[in-house]
Amino acid sequence: MRNLEENARHSGVNAQLTGRMRNIQEEMRNLEENARHSGVNAQLTGRMRNIQEEMRNLRGECATFRRECATLCSKTLKFVNSTSELPI
Repeated sequence: MRNLEENARHSGVNAQLTGRMRNIQEEMRNLEENARHSGVNAQLTGRMRNIQEEMRNLRGECATFRRECATLCSKTLKFVNSTSELPI
């Protein structure tokens, strides 16, 4: 009888430990999944920063191009006005 009680006690403890082990395994899977997503998020954040930097560079290049176009247009108009017989 004592052995049966002892076995029952051990059986109950084993069931608890098995349940806790399953919970821990599930938590580990969740942590691994979160780590995967976290890694992807870090990669996307890095790419987003690179894209933002490229956008800043392109804005600067566009501003330079607009200034060059304005200068060229101004010079072209001055040239046309200086060589034209008809006033514009």
